[in-house]
Amino acid sequence: VAVTPVQMARAFTAIARTGEDAGTIPSLRLRALEGENADVGIVERVISREAAEHTRSVLASVVDNVDTKMKRRFPD
Repeated sequence: VAVTPVQMARAFTAIARTGEDAGTIPSLRLRALEGENADVGIVERVISREAAEHTRSVLASVVDNVDTKMKRRFPD
């Protein structure tokens, strides 16, 4: 499976976004919008908000676990 860096970044935004935007990805634009269209916030929901928040908490606990093990293995 091959993905571009842009595709990977867009996928992670679904997990990284918080609140009502959790589980959504921003639309991909290849040009800047000006004037009254500049505030258009088109998003696409790819997973539920609850799934995004749960995934974020699982990833945070993994990081905490690795950090704890590293501190034990390599004390100051």
